[in-house]
Amino acid sequence: MNKQWCIGVATTCALAFGAAWAMEWFADGQYNDDPEVAKLEKLRDEVLEKDEKERRAVGGQLRDAMKNMTEQQRASFMESSMPIFVRMGATYMEKRFDEFLAMSPEEQQSEMDKKIDEQLARQQQRNAGGGDRSRGGPPKFPAKKMDEFRKKMMDWTTPGQRAKFQTVIGMYNARREERGLSPVEMGGWR
Repeated sequence: MNKQWCIGVATTCALAFGAAWAMEWFADGQYNDDPEVAKLEKLRDEVLEKDEKERRAVGGQLRDAMKNMTEQQRASFMESSMPIFVRMGATYMEKRFDEFLAMSPEEQQSEMDKKIDEQLARQQQRNAGGGDRSRGGPPKFPAKKMDEFRKKMMDWTTPGQRAKFQTVIGMYNARREERGLSPVEMGGWR
């Protein structure tokens, strides 16, 4: 065999492989076997490619699509999506916490009071509506499953992010205590 023929065959194979890859012939393993879950995972990936403003507009489509899924399908989608969503949320919160930590102590206290007042207003609104949580909220998991999730979150966030979160939540809870309120968990800061 001559050298040109070998190069030609190698180039043809590389081009064929590239074309197959571009047509997503190898993408089957990327998404869930359940077609409904896979459809939502593809939508999730499309949403992630958009800028933040577009993401917010399209994000509602994910929530709407999940309403028509079974509990098992929702759990499967969330399991595949949590590493992505947690990293995105952590990056967003880190940015907000950096802005908060750059404020003067007076501005920080004012911001915390604003957040506390907003949280109390939401709580009153929920209570007035008979505690209706139809908007959703985190699903209730058994303690063992919740522990597993917390351990995974450690892999999805950086030590620096976790340190900032702890610092700000600690400051927030100290302010709540000054106002005679009980402390909140990590998710209480919105």
